[in-house]
Amino acid sequence: MDDLISFIETINKEKWKSEEVSLETGKLLYKNTPGFIEYIPHHSDSALIMAISVGIHGNETAPIEIVWDIIQKIKSQRILPKIRILFIFGHPQAMLAGKRFLGFNLNRLFSGNHKNFKEYLESERAQEIEEGLTRFFSEANESSSRWHLDLHTAIRGSHHQRFAVRPYYGRDLDVDQTELQICAAMGVEAILKTISPATTFAGFSATHLKAKSFTVELGSVAPFGKNDLSCFAMAKNTIIHILKTGLIHELPQETKPLVYDVKKELINDHDDYEFYIADDYLNFTPLTQGQAIEKNKEGILEAKKNQSIVFPNPHVPQGQRTGLLVQPQGHIPDC
Repeated sequence: MDDLISFIETINKEKWKSEEVSLETGKLLYKNTPGFIEYIPHHSDSALIMAISVGIHGNETAPIEIVWDIIQKIKSQRILPKIRILFIFGHPQAMLAGKRFLGFNLNRLFSGNHKNFKEYLESERAQEIEEGLTRFFSEANESSSRWHLDLHTAIRGSHHQRFAVRPYYGRDLDVDQTELQICAAMGVEAILKTISPATTFAGFSATHLKAKSFTVELGSVAPFGKNDLSCFAMAKNTIIHILKTGLIHELPQETKPLVYDVKKELINDHDDYEFYIADDYLNFTPLTQGQAIEKNKEGILEAKKNQSIVFPNPHVPQGQRTGLLVQPQGHIPDC
């Protein structure tokens, strides 16, 4: 753990050094962008090219520990990747402080939204990350299958312990077979299909870089060294499998996650805004038909049949999201 903390301390312009580590089957590049580490195999038959980001919220430590261990195994050549892979460590200052963010939520500053909040240190980092990921994908062949997995852990309990948010791809597209497979392999129980552009990191890579992207919630927040990493084994093993084979798992139909449609993004939209969801509400808890959800500038929003909330948070400034209103496709899940 001390080595990981020491590494995080170097992710800044003063200490970060770009370098190339030559390995038997490829090279590991510490890129010019601080916190960006890329592996390029000498030979690859795979069309996959993947970016994996962690620590966009600094206190979500388990994915950071997982990726750090994978990088060490690549350096020691216990893992020999067959694809180009970029690892991104997002918010080092927040990681060291053990906080979600320091000034402004980094995962709301992408797709150029950082230009609207220049007074925060997260805005400079968001621009830096955007530019670094754009360069990475610009070097890929047009025929490459681009993927971006932004790994998180949740601050609130959930009826689905692991779930993923699939951003808007510029038009309304169904979740396809490979998306279902990669999520299922990581143990994801539910996928939220969004219907409008977002300023999240995964939203940026989907909308602007034409990557298949997910924000993946893998479990609960815990400090460095306090994670039960066995709970994250499916996600880690899935990443390692993709690296080693250049392939995505094929899984039986019955293992596929449930798909939810995001019906509405709830926004604190005026001075007298009110949010009526209890502080101890668990993600995906079914709402009662007709239950009051919020008072927005248009009036009281009431729940319809089979709807629930994900990421409820009334304690956000005006203009920011207080939650996602979701509804399952097809049948009602047994939560």
